[in-house]
Amino acid sequence: MTAPGRHALREAVLLLAVCGLAFVWRLGSNGVWDLDEGLYAACAREMLLSGDAVTPRVNGVPFFEKPPLAYWAAAASMAAFGRSEWSLRLPSALAASLTAFLTWWIARRVFGPRAGLPAGVFFALAPLVLAAGRMLTMDALLMLWVSAALACWLAAQGERRGALAAAGFWTACGLGVLTKGAVGVLLPVLIVAIHLAAREGWRPGALWAGFGALRPAWGIPLLIAVAAPWHLAAWRAEGQAFVEEYIVRQHLGRFRGGDTAHRAPFWFFVPALLAGAFPWSAFVPLALAGHWSRGLEGARQASWLRAWFWVVFLFFSASGSKLVSYILPCFPAAAALAGGWVASTEGSAAARRAWRGACVVAAATGALLLAAAVAFEPIVGAVARYGGRPFPLDETARAIAAAAARLGGVTAASGCVALLLAWADRRREAVAALGAGMALFAAAAVHGGLALAERRVLAPLHGLAREAGNRLEAGAPLRVVIAGPRRPSVLFYLPDSAFAPGRRVLEDGDVEAANRWLRETPGALALTDATRAARLVAMGAGRVAATRGGWALVESRAVSVRTHGEERGGDRLPSHGAGRVPR
Repeated sequence: MTAPGRHALREAVLLLAVCGLAFVWRLGSNGVWDLDEGLYAACAREMLLSGDAVTPRVNGVPFFEKPPLAYWAAAASMAAFGRSEWSLRLPSALAASLTAFLTWWIARRVFGPRAGLPAGVFFALAPLVLAAGRMLTMDALLMLWVSAALACWLAAQGERRGALAAAGFWTACGLGVLTKGAVGVLLPVLIVAIHLAAREGWRPGALWAGFGALRPAWGIPLLIAVAAPWHLAAWRAEGQAFVEEYIVRQHLGRFRGGDTAHRAPFWFFVPALLAGAFPWSAFVPLALAGHWSRGLEGARQASWLRAWFWVVFLFFSASGSKLVSYILPCFPAAAALAGGWVASTEGSAAARRAWRGACVVAAATGALLLAAAVAFEPIVGAVARYGGRPFPLDETARAIAAAAARLGGVTAASGCVALLLAWADRRREAVAALGAGMALFAAAAVHGGLALAERRVLAPLHGLAREAGNRLEAGAPLRVVIAGPRRPSVLFYLPDSAFAPGRRVLEDGDVEAANRWLRETPGALALTDATRAARLVAMGAGRVAATRGGWALVESRAVSVRTHGEERGGDRLPSHGAGRVPR
């Protein structure tokens, strides 16, 4: 093997270890999160039970908030490895890992071998990417398909294997559509079109000639062949209800701001990027500037990476509905640019100053986090006095503050070490120090932070759900009485019998309805929070059978259960069309 080949292999092995730490290690150590992961987990599990791959359902109700590819992947993983949090999240972990390797490959291809490893590590250890790769959501898969499509575009620029790369582009776009709808094809096509238009002087003929490298004459039919069958099958199964929910509400309505819970100002993604990609987000403004890449062999591709970043960033900034994770598809481009900047600016006095400034920001941010965590109680007390409202501190809040102090200490220490190395003009060692600090941050967050969340937040509710499930299998009907925000993760911990065809678990936050139901249903159970449990007991509806944390199981005062021939586990499903699961 040649020296460059050995070097690439060493980098690939190191990046694989980083991805293992970031996305696979202790992947199933914590329970399912609410809200979105709980909805998607319940949907994948019911898809596996029913065998219906066309109509996603949550608690028996059609759920067309997103296309089904993530549910298909999670259901297949659970079919192969058993139902667990680990198998549920495995597709996201693999997607994030593959995207890290695509980022590594793109940076090497555009900026040279020395840019690849920093870019891949920057991407994999970014806090927002770390979170996306450890949850069942659409974000990790969408990042993968957008990155794969654009990597194929880059590969299609050469003479060799251009047709194969073009086929990969349109296939990845189709899989993106099956992951998150129209945005899966809109983003890659917009990025390519805007890059070509800027490069060719906005001349339509030159634009179309440049786009011809993707063979749209047969590429677009390939995209349709990948994405259309499920959409047609869902429309045939659910009709107008599918159109109203999936197309009108979820696509058009969300972009126009119809989702009022996710409204945010135009500048929302600026702090989201700075925090979600910390500490290497300090390099992004410099990396986005074009002057450093002039004269490089990959200067044209560097402009394409900037188009990739800005199209995604501005597209979602213009949307009326915003979540922090929406801009994740621009992270591979930002990480590749940052890796290129790191590798391409040695010997520049301006770069030395920028390095030192970035390391100062990293060290200062960590120190502020550490100080805020150490002085947590006085700060909370001052805020409570200023707001004129008491804010009681419990054991969980103090444990969170202690965990934040440890994370702040790691960040501050790595930033200080990197700053000292940057001041000595030892830039490679400074990059290594930042990377090591990010890896330690990830390890501390996964080992300590997730364990804390599991113990204090997730386990009490999920433990009660399992206990309720045991009673449900013995014949006790169950009602989940939790007001917004909903806790669909409960559904993942109930037995399969609760979701037999034609059955569902009753879910609402109405205490009056739960009171009547408990009085009328012998042996029934209500899973609820401690406050509502106290109200139900005061109403005489039942007694508290078990408590964990702030949650309780309320048991009907009548002790008999329904006979073998009657319904168990809830009511039969009403007749309905496709619709939105209440959130």
